[in-house]
Amino acid sequence: MNSLIIDTSTENLYVGLYGKEKKEILEKGKNHAAVLMKKIDEILGEAKLDNIDEIIVGIGPGSYTGVRVGVVVGKMLAWTKHITLKKVSSLYIECSGYDGIRSVSIDARRGNAFCAIYDSDDSLILEEALRPINEFTTAGTIITENEYKPNMEKIVKKAELVTDPHSLVPNYLRKTEAERNKNHED
Repeated sequence: MNSLIIDTSTENLYVGLYGKEKKEILEKGKNHAAVLMKKIDEILGEAKLDNIDEIIVGIGPGSYTGVRVGVVVGKMLAWTKHITLKKVSSLYIECSGYDGIRSVSIDARRGNAFCAIYDSDDSLILEEALRPINEFTTAGTIITENEYKPNMEKIVKKAELVTDPHSLVPNYLRKTEAERNKNHED
């Protein structure tokens, strides 16, 4: 079973190949839309998409545009190439390489964070939510985008099947800035 893992929800662009070969690309940047396909091609090398059995995509929360880039590319590749599509939380991807209880967060700006707490068995102790940073009570290891450490084996096990790629919706956890501004005008 060969899995292609994609997450673009933060400044970290992550692409992993898990199966016969194990390769990862983890780079910081802000232009994921311009480089994601190149990085996928780079990590696949000779394997190409024909040898991929499933695509696992981080569905957020995180940067609105970043999340959308990864989800759209994952959906498009899965649908056009008839590859199984699976989803997983971007917060989980970020902290999957750590053991024990983990408090994980992604900066949501303006004093807020997308955050959750995972138990040592990878179940949620504190559900994913947008919270003021000063109200996020942490436990165990504290992980932010700067400590992004994926574990491909755990991600593959945690990923959930998406039966219809067209129905996959990112987990934004809040309205876009434009939507929030529009609501203030009404």
